[in-house]
Amino acid sequence: MALAELLQAEDIIELSPDSKWTLIDQLIQFLFARNKIEASHQQEITRLIREREESMSTGIGDGVAIPHCSFAVVDTPVLVMAVIRSGVDFAAIDNQPVFFIILLIVPKNKFQTHISTLAEIAKLMNHSDFRQQLLGCPDTQAMAKLIHDRG
Repeated sequence: MALAELLQAEDIIELSPDSKWTLIDQLIQFLFARNKIEASHQQEITRLIREREESMSTGIGDGVAIPHCSFAVVDTPVLVMAVIRSGVDFAAIDNQPVFFIILLIVPKNKFQTHISTLAEIAKLMNHSDFRQQLLGCPDTQAMAKLIHDRG
């Protein structure tokens, strides 16, 4: 699924975390606060995301990270996007700071959905002009519009 299909303006937040782990915790808290997933699943989702990050960073380079997991109780992909204008160390493969973090939770046993959604996000975020335009947006409404315009 394309990022534009899954992301609304209210799913984009600007943060200034002090670490990768603080950022992940803030994003998971945001999903619960927005009723995207039930609060009773917070601990398990946090564990799954942390396990994935500890095995290999999801910082894919060029200022982008896509922490993700699959979880049985979601029916459709759930995501939140954070913009960190000052960047955050995410142990990315290029050792550069990360400015865009898209946390993704996909339904368990939907491997094709998982892979295709990750690929679509990575494909869109791969364009340096697009990333620069996102950073140049004055607010999350403008970011959402840009994402939807790019599809």
